[in-house]
Amino acid sequence: MDKLILIYHSLDSAEIPAVAGAFPFPFDRFKRQVQEAIDAGFRPERISRLHIDHPDKTLYVTSDDGTVDWCYNALPWCEARAIPTHTAIITGPWEATPVYPFAHIIQLVLASRERQQLESLAERLRSEYLDDAQFEYIESKYRYEDLFYRRVIKGAFNLILDRDQAFEVLGELSPDERTQLRGRFVKPEEYSGFTHAEFGVHTRSHRALDLDTRRYFDEEIQQSRQTMLDAGVPPSDYYTSPMQPRFGAQLEDLQPLLQEAGYKGVMTSNPGPWDGRDFIIPRIDAAHVERHLESLGRD
Repeated sequence: MDKLILIYHSLDSAEIPAVAGAFPFPFDRFKRQVQEAIDAGFRPERISRLHIDHPDKTLYVTSDDGTVDWCYNALPWCEARAIPTHTAIITGPWEATPVYPFAHIIQLVLASRERQQLESLAERLRSEYLDDAQFEYIESKYRYEDLFYRRVIKGAFNLILDRDQAFEVLGELSPDERTQLRGRFVKPEEYSGFTHAEFGVHTRSHRALDLDTRRYFDEEIQQSRQTMLDAGVPPSDYYTSPMQPRFGAQLEDLQPLLQEAGYKGVMTSNPGPWDGRDFIIPRIDAAHVERHLESLGRD
């Protein structure tokens, strides 16, 4: 039967605004989408039961990162309605010396700095750090960004430069940027007390998969899993990839390691319905839920 797997990130409401730099998705629209899916005959189900053949159409509500806006907007609302959720958590901020995801640092920088400064940064990245093949790769992966400087900055920092290079080029964060960064993620104890919420590994630092697959698996995935266990937040058997792989790497290279460790699948942000068999599981992006439900109604 049909399995509808939805993906969300930040949710914006009057009470709990979306974190700075995220693409704000209205909380009211999220609630309408979930209800419309239920009204269309989809029964909410847990990700831990994803591979079970259900007689009914099933709905899976997933989210990436674990930012405060998702946790304080969506989780209580879904819990009150017995709607299961699966939140993929970045665990670096939980460490004694917090490791904050560079992708979120870039979100803050793009939201807080002057456009002229950002355009100059993008020109420097393009001329000094990116060859033509890397630039074309960035253009293909960030084509949803209309502005050149946003594509180059996000692509260079997320998919090409290593962390040391990135901080060298980016420079120091402002006091306000540092304050906002520290407040983006909830503590592990705030994930306790839920009956219908499940949580999964989303990596330690949200960095993209690189060519050293074994090291990435050990440092980003298994270390994140252990951090969750140590914090009393049991992880699911589903790993969620944080973003597109770095230049030259492929998500498929992780599959043997994940399967050997007992993972049942890896969820991605690649758009589209899942065929119910593949280990790599695409999801329907929040922006396309209404259109997807309409297409199902026409079938």
